[in-house]
Amino acid sequence: MQRTSAPFVLDVHAHDIPENFVQELSRRGAEFGARLEDRGGQTFIVHDEGYAYPLSPEFIDVAAKLKDMDERGIDVTVLSPSPTFFGYERDPGVAEDMAAALNDGTAQMAAKSGGRLLGMAVAPMQDPGRALRELDRAVGAHGFRALEVGSHVAGRTLSEPQFRDFWRRVRELDLLVFAHPYYTGVKPRMERYYQTNLIGNPLDTALAIADICFSGILEEIPGLKFFFAHGGGFMPFQVGRLRHGFSVRQESKVDTKRSPEHAFRELYFDTITHDAPSLRYLVESVTAEHVFLGTDLPFDMADPDPLATLASAGLTQEQQNRIAGGNLRGHFGLEAK
Repeated sequence: MQRTSAPFVLDVHAHDIPENFVQELSRRGAEFGARLEDRGGQTFIVHDEGYAYPLSPEFIDVAAKLKDMDERGIDVTVLSPSPTFFGYERDPGVAEDMAAALNDGTAQMAAKSGGRLLGMAVAPMQDPGRALRELDRAVGAHGFRALEVGSHVAGRTLSEPQFRDFWRRVRELDLLVFAHPYYTGVKPRMERYYQTNLIGNPLDTALAIADICFSGILEEIPGLKFFFAHGGGFMPFQVGRLRHGFSVRQESKVDTKRSPEHAFRELYFDTITHDAPSLRYLVESVTAEHVFLGTDLPFDMADPDPLATLASAGLTQEQQNRIAGGNLRGHFGLEAK
């Protein structure tokens, strides 16, 4: 493993499926839209849509997670529940139960980690009233400093009016908002070669970013901090197209009077580009202060050695230190003693 000489490394994009939630899944799988299945001695989670993945020990076991972090040179990980269980298509009451179990289980994992695991909240976003209730409960009970949401809410964009009061509360709580691709349904022309993930996920992220940039939400709620997965998907390389479209098309100006490029520069992104030149371009585009180290572990689409990716991107040591953990140390209350 090639790592930077950064004094502190924080992984802000890594997932969990806590033990209490797995127990609930074994009881209520039909409601949750997934089931547990033994495949040759390995437990898999199989979703109603047909996709499946192994329930790796790092999802559920604190000791296994800490051992993996040690091997990769990671000091602290901020756990976010697997986005496969946002539950936005499910009954709102069931989705609230799912979110509460995930939030409580994530907090339990953090409590067993000696300070090396932190957590993010999730919420049943399809029902803004329930989402507000669970957000306040989870943040109040567990002290979460971040919130994970999907790139859309069952087809509804994050900036739509019914979510604005929720975002105002998120801003009052000063939470970092982690927007993660949300897989639902068939994606035409992407069904072969695993393109539902390889192309579909970064496309969903790009659409969510464009929505935020054109919607005026960052003007209406100043200081709202959106952080996007997978290096921002395709959008960092197409922001010029948004800027040009805004200059020539009236349709782009209905909700904001400023170029979407300005809103784009206020967003935050992780390092998961799987490509050092792409990571360098991202940093040059938005500055190192707006990029955070992430892995996407323990899914197989993770960057297995993010420190090597960071070290090979041609950045200064100061930039590497910021991205590796310095940018978020204060937000999560991890200032050097």
